[in-house]
Amino acid sequence: MSWVHRVCCILLFSFFISEAFTQNPSDISGLRLWLRGDTGLTILGGKIQTWEDRSGSVNNAVQNTLGLRPTYVPSILNGYGGAQFDNLDDGMSTTLSLSTDSFAIFVLYRNSNSSAVGRRAVQGGTANWLMGPHSGSYQMYANGFVTGPAANSSKFVYQTCVQVPSVVKNYVNGALYGSLNTPSYPGLIDLGASGLIANESLEGEIVEVIAYNTFLKDSLRMIVEQYLHQKYAPPVNLGPDITASNFCAVTLDASDRFTNYIWSPGGATTQTVSVNQSGTYSVTATDVFGATSTDAVNVTYPGNFTPFPGNATTICAGSPVTWSTNLSPASSYTFAWSTG
Repeated sequence: MSWVHRVCCILLFSFFISEAFTQNPSDISGLRLWLRGDTGLTILGGKIQTWEDRSGSVNNAVQNTLGLRPTYVPSILNGYGGAQFDNLDDGMSTTLSLSTDSFAIFVLYRNSNSSAVGRRAVQGGTANWLMGPHSGSYQMYANGFVTGPAANSSKFVYQTCVQVPSVVKNYVNGALYGSLNTPSYPGLIDLGASGLIANESLEGEIVEVIAYNTFLKDSLRMIVEQYLHQKYAPPVNLGPDITASNFCAVTLDASDRFTNYIWSPGGATTQTVSVNQSGTYSVTATDVFGATSTDAVNVTYPGNFTPFPGNATTICAGSPVTWSTNLSPASSYTFAWSTG
């Protein structure tokens, strides 16, 4: 005997992780500047005049000259917007001054120019001090260059400076790349072309800037970096296990936030895969910061098509045999039985 199921459709399952950050920058004392691309922006004609400081210290970033304002770009990283600076003269100035004390600065940005020239995402307003994709790498300058990895013109990074009077350290995407003894201080904190060196403006986008006027030990630095990473590149999430209500293919979607995918089983390298059998399916995805995460989902198709009930293996001539498809509710299906 056989049955035929006559209804088919394609189901699309796409799930996105919720943005529930266990800690954020305001949980750490000493916060003096917090510029976020998703709030506090005064935009006139597509240009950002004021970028409000969300730390409560009123160190707003401001550009009063229309032609020097960065452009607001919505939804450039995981649905969040940011400020786009040209490579000429776009810049913004804050009133935050870091001149003598220990401090830490975090900036999340993308460099759009692959040429090995001087570019500054954050710089000193009164001293030659910088964080940015300078001379082809994500460097710092604080009385000398501080080593960083090679810059990539298509990727966002979060760069961290932790400075005390005796040493400054340069982190990129959470990894330490270089340090320098007896560093100089930036003075006023500016963005892009605003600051002491006006002809080395960033060509790219800044999404978030966070600064503290106190030393942050590694555990606190990592909290801020984790906040940035989880907000802008949360781990892959295939959602809850799936129990299919029919026999159609199920599409599993890892979302388009990633740069690379590897599915198991099968080894597919696409954002989505279509499956039509019960089993456990997993994907390892690489995010925009180069980190990988893995998630798995169980897919279960309906029915148990064992032809005989229980462990029966013998059919007696003339005796009735009941074969149940175990589909529930049966009213949702159309069946066609055949005698062969």
